Amino acid sequence: MSAKKILFIGNSYTFYSNLPDMIRQMAESAGMKLEVSAVTSGGKSLEWHYYNPETLQALQREEWDYVALQEFSTRPLEDPDKMYASAAALFNKVRSKKARAALYLTWSRKFLPETQQCITGAYIELARRINALIFPAGPAWQAVIAKNPDIELYDPDQSHPSVLGSYLTACVFCSSILNLNLETVTNKIRLLPGAALVIEPEVAGILRQSAGQTSQEFKEHLR
Repeated sequence: MSAKKILFIGNSYTFYSNLPDMIRQMAESAGMKLEVSAVTSGGKSLEWHYYNPETLQALQREEWDYVALQEFSTRPLEDPDKMYASAAALFNKVRSKKARAALYLTWSRKFLPETQQCITGAYIELARRINALIFPAGPAWQAVIAKNPDIELYDPDQSHPSVLGSYLTACVFCSSILNLNLETVTNKIRLLPGAALVIEPEVAGILRQSAGQTSQEFKEHLR
């Protein structure tokens, strides 16, 4: 069985903890082979990526199965129309007819949880406009924080993900986009060559459960 090919386009929310490779490791632990590539730059929007030669070259380089699009975290709040236009224009440059857009629905700032509903609504609207899939990381974060506030998903800057936040996001991708049984994915992640992080089984179980439940709820909601 050939490997699925996935291109990630985004910023630091994508490159923290090397999320694309984390997803690859987790998928392969569950028996699915992936080839992942990423074009990321800190603080950049999808509009910036539309004009970035490296991003455009990457889109044309392979016959991608999925292209994961991550907008700048506050743009859904500040200028959703620009988000819709940029994402649509960028995805139209995908050469492969079979590729699907997979929207990386991000989370609110730690100190502004009330903004999550608006962020979520903007991604749902975008998904409908461009016939895209969604991996709802932000809502899964909300669910974990509501029931297990002692699990720290945020980096100390209260914006970026901790390693646990990235692991939860990777679980959401594996469930929503790859349709994997999360009970089969590893809790041991290589962050650097020769260095592995083992997430406590109880914590990993909580994160997997939230990811799976949230993913299922979104699939039903978007039918």
